[in-house]
Amino acid sequence: MREAIEQALDEYARPILREHCGEVEVTRIQGDTVYVRLLGQCAGCAAAYYTVDEVLERVLRQHVPGVEHVELDTLDLDLYQYARQLLRWESPG
Repeated sequence: MREAIEQALDEYARPILREHCGEVEVTRIQGDTVYVRLLGQCAGCAAAYYTVDEVLERVLRQHVPGVEHVELDTLDLDLYQYARQLLRWESPG
């Protein structure tokens, strides 16, 4: 499924994002949900959720069987692990 997702993004979504100096990265796939991170000028943009709903989800639902949802993945795993260590009073590393 990941290959079909990347192909659909390359063909239909990334050209739109690149017009705004942006990019998209698939971070994980769980069931019928694709989690993405927006990069470049799209990262932190006020229209990020609109982009996910109206561009990415629409493209993937139309071109990749089995995809029903696209969610913005805002979790930074490195930062999360570091925060867990701090909360446990462990030294990082």
